[in-house]
Amino acid sequence: MSSGEFLKCYTTQHIGPASGLPIVALKTADASRLTCPFVTEKGCRVYPNRPASCRIYPLVRSISRNRETGKIAERFMLLNEPHCLGFNAPKEQTVRQWIKEQGVGADNPINDKLMEIISLKTRLRPGPLDLKSRRLCFLALYDLDNFRNQFFNNNRLDNLNVAPQKLTAAETDDTALLEVGMEYVKQVLFKS
Repeated sequence: MSSGEFLKCYTTQHIGPASGLPIVALKTADASRLTCPFVTEKGCRVYPNRPASCRIYPLVRSISRNRETGKIAERFMLLNEPHCLGFNAPKEQTVRQWIKEQGVGADNPINDKLMEIISLKTRLRPGPLDLKSRRLCFLALYDLDNFRNQFFNNNRLDNLNVAPQKLTAAETDDTALLEVGMEYVKQVLFKS
């Protein structure tokens, strides 16, 4: 399924009230119970490919950046909800063990880069984005297949300050493409 098809079938979009950036959220299968569209009676039907927020659950991650050093500090909280059956298991783990076991470690640096974009936007362009900027931001951060088609096939990334090997990787690797999309947003929309 292409990113465009996925976004159309399974997500809703709104504008972040504080950031003015487009935000994508999963549509709920049952609005009254706020159930995930991928959860069935037998469990998660996309379990091997579930997003980082599902992998890390029941932990909640927050970050802050030191203004002087730029170093990111992580904090984790435990979200103890009655429907999470994992709390009945006798096994105990540290946060590091859980993150490693769930394979979330690689996702956090990408999530942190998105937080950088939100911070840049808030600092450099407060308020809502114009329609064209919102569309470009949505394309570069969420609709990656269309971003790849429109920008790689039309050589619209030639002036982007990105390592050539990253651009080459982005032709076939979605994670590299997302990083290029983030750089596009920072350099083109926010002149950073």
